[in-house]
Amino acid sequence: MNAQLLIKFIIGLAIIALILTNKIVPYLRDKLFMNISKSGYFRIILAITVVSVFGVAFNNYQESKQKYTVADNEKVKKERLIRNAFEASKNEVKLQLKSPSTAKFATEFDDKSKYKINDDESVIIQSYVDAQNSFGATIRTHFRCTVDKYGNVNDLATW
Repeated sequence: MNAQLLIKFIIGLAIIALILTNKIVPYLRDKLFMNISKSGYFRIILAITVVSVFGVAFNNYQESKQKYTVADNEKVKKERLIRNAFEASKNEVKLQLKSPSTAKFATEFDDKSKYKINDDESVIIQSYVDAQNSFGATIRTHFRCTVDKYGNVNDLATW
């Protein structure tokens, strides 16, 4: 049930209990043998209402906090998966370069870098690297590969 609706319901019940004070207090005295004054009854209803409202509000806060935590964990997991996949692909591409020390890779946030996360948590990376060739000229090389969730690079293609 919605927390706001539940709080309104609790407050409504408290108001009804207070309106019926003149009928409930004599009933408690006569039938249940509870010696209670009208002011004592009022305090009990108020205490029950306050505790109930705070309990519902706190429970709602805890549930929303858990929802955000789960969402944040999924976001962090996705970011880590992408970052690790890009690092693995960079390391594999460096092995094919003539001058890997001159390599300047695009980041995962670059406009020309693209990625796709598959259902099996493998990531398809498409990006580029600028590095010197054997003549010393800086050449842009595009690459595409699939990185599995363990960081193994497959299907590396360059052009």
